[in-house]
Amino acid sequence: NRIAVSVGGVPVEVDPQFTMLAPGTAGLDQLNIQLPPSVPTGPEVPLDLWVTLPDGTVIQGNRVTLAIEATAVDALKR
Repeated sequence: NRIAVSVGGVPVEVDPQFTMLAPGTAGLDQLNIQLPPSVPTGPEVPLDLWVTLPDGTVIQGNRVTLAIEATAVDALKR
């Protein structure tokens, strides 16, 4: 399955090495993403996720929001 993620409308990189069941849990999936310096900041930045199945069907996950502090994004720009 292919996974696509955007944060604040900005596409983000998904780590293909860690997209699996979360260790030590039942029924909880985990994926790691890397935020680019262009990601917006604020108390409610939307995160959207899409999974493309082998047959081409695209499933969109429930939208969640993240709090992203400007200083964290500034550190990415360095």
